[in-house]
Amino acid sequence: MSSLPRIGQEDPRPKRSGDVLLGEDWVSPDETVERLKEGRFGGAIGGLNRSPLARKIIVFNLMALVLTVVGVLSMNPFRDSLALQRQQGMVQQAELIANIYQARLAPGAQGFDFRQPLEGLSIDPLVEVFILDPGGQIIASKVGQGTATLLSDPGQPT
Repeated sequence: MSSLPRIGQEDPRPKRSGDVLLGEDWVSPDETVERLKEGRFGGAIGGLNRSPLARKIIVFNLMALVLTVVGVLSMNPFRDSLALQRQQGMVQQAELIANIYQARLAPGAQGFDFRQPLEGLSIDPLVEVFILDPGGQIIASKVGQGTATLLSDPGQPT
């Protein structure tokens, strides 16, 4: 209840406006300050014509946006061509493996070991090979060596 005795009293401190003035405005008379404040906030776009710093900031931000868009647009076809090359490479590998089996498998042969030709093949890392019978059952498979064979020194992080 300590604030009750001061309810009717005026604050002895002088009242100041809440405006923040920057630069040389604080040394100018009040009339000049009012005129400057009215001119500043009159047109936000028009202020860009008079501020070289604002123009530079906007130009550099627009340049960064344009470079980002150009980079994204140029990388998309590049990624598509890489995926197409990867697909074509896998098709060629499958055809080569099929040719190996075709050369080793004699017509009408019984008891052929389908795992033996896969053992001698060097398969690309991260590739899995499955040999299927006519019923769709897996009769032989082999997994590539993985990324460990790609590293020159497996103890060192990439």
